[in-house]
Amino acid sequence: MQRGKPILVLPREAARDETRNDHQIATARAFAGFDGVLVAWTDDEVRAQLDDLVTRTADAPTLAETARGPLIERVARFIDDA
Repeated sequence: MQRGKPILVLPREAARDETRNDHQIATARAFAGFDGVLVAWTDDEVRAQLDDLVTRTADAPTLAETARGPLIERVARFIDDA
């Protein structure tokens, strides 16, 4: 995303013994609303999402190389309070 390329997310599931918990599902849900992020929730969706990636133009949004100020400040407060 830093280079303006769309990303395909394939979250693994705890119910299928692919991971210990469903943190990847929660993360994928959070990122699914971002422009430039595609999520394949099932194996069947992978092919369709890959086809979508191929047809997308290069005008995907970019992501900064560093975190935004408010996030850095929030993490610093969390560390200081710990």
